[in-house]
Formats: sequence, structure tokens, C-alpha cells
Amino acid sequence: ATAARSRISLEAVDMLTRLTDLKYSRADQWASWWKDNRATFEFPKKRGKRRKREEDKSAATYNGVRVDSSNVAFLMDVSSWMDRELEKRQEKRIDVARDEMAQAFEAIKPPFTFNVFLYAEDIEALSPKKPLELSKRNNKKALAFVEDARAYGRKDIWNALFTTITDGRYDTIYLLSSGEPDVGWVVHTEHLNYHLAELIRFHPVVVHSIAYTDKDGHQAQLDRIAETTGGDSRHVE
Repeated sequence: ATAARSRISLEAVDMLTRLTDLKYSRADQWASWWKDNRATFEFPKKRGKRRKREEDKSAATYNGVRVDSSNVAFLMDVSSWMDRELEKRQEKRIDVARDEMAQAFEAIKPPFTFNVFLYAEDIEALSPKKPLELSKRNNKKALAFVEDARAYGRKDIWNALFTTITDGRYDTIYLLSSGEPDVGWVVHTEHLNYHLAELIRFHPVVVHSIAYTDKDGHQAQLDRIAETTGGDSRHVE
């Protein structure tokens, strides 16, 4: 039932975005917009299939997940597991992650505010003081930050999520992980998602999860994180 609600909410947001050209990702943002525009809103004229295909093709994606928000935190796992190869691609996870980020930044259009966080047991921000505006200079800075990353140690997913969610300046988080948490205050699936659900009551965000693993159990745990927040999930094997 939770997964079904998650899919429905994603489809609803996608349709609203197409109808209005707005990129809100939270229910309260849409509710506020509707309150102000209900009396004057009109459905746009139907557009042809060719236009729709062009729009879909031009949409920026990150590991297969659309980048629809303009206030984004990218969480990239740099634990020792990222130094291992993906089974099907026979490439190191960290190399694939770098390539995916480079492709995303080539396609993302302004206005866009972002930050990149590298996490293992600790977490390091590209810009510790404040998020960055999309620009050629900042894109280059972000990619250099990721390129310099070295995979080591164990990963604390809860710390990475808690740090970025409570920051309050991001409405969407892309969580890339090589699997389930290794260490941290919360590691068990049910406990983590219980505390995550409580956290987003006060700090509403959407978390999209990207699982760099072929282990079903690890994929399922990352899927649950996305479902808990109304996000999408992808598996990269």
C-alpha cells in the first residue's frame, strides 16, 4: 500500500508539473499555489505527442531519476564498498557515480540550487556554508570535488540523511548508496524508516534512493527510504 501511494504521488506531481511548468515537489507547496491560483487557473491546450517526447528526452536525470526540483542535495556514498565493481557493468561503483553526476550537470537547467555531500562514517559538504547556484564554475567545482573523493571506511546513512534533512534548505535529496547502513545510530530497516518518517514530519523533504548493489535485501532497504518520503528509487547493478 505504501509503495502504491508513493507511485501515485509521483505521477500526480509529474502531471502537475506538465500542466503548470512549475517544479514543486512537496504537497504544501502545491496546496499554497492552488489556493492562490484556483480561481484563475485554466488547463492548457493539448500538445502533440512529438512535443511530449521532446520534453521527456530533454529532462535532466540522475541515475535514471528525474531532477525536477530546484533545491537539491546529492548524497554520494564514498565508503569502501564504492571501490568495488558493479557486477553487470564491471566498473567500480565510484567511477560510475562520478560519470552519472557529470551527465546530470550537463542536462540540468537554471534556476537550480544544489550541494554535494560525500559520506561514509562522516559527511563532507562541497559548500559547507550554503548551497550553490548552478553555473559553469560551480558545476566544475562539484565535479572536481567528486573526482577527488576516495572510497574508504564504513557508511552511516542515517547521519547523512539527518544532516541534510535538518539543514532545511533542500526540498529534495538524492541518496546514492552501495547498500544498507554499516554503522550509525540507526541501521535496522524498520527503525531507520520509523525515525525518518518522524523526522520529515518537521522537515518535509523527498528522498530519492539509488542503490548501487545487486543484493535484494539492500535494494529493498533503500527502496523503503524513498517510499517513506514519497520519493522514487532505482537499482544500478
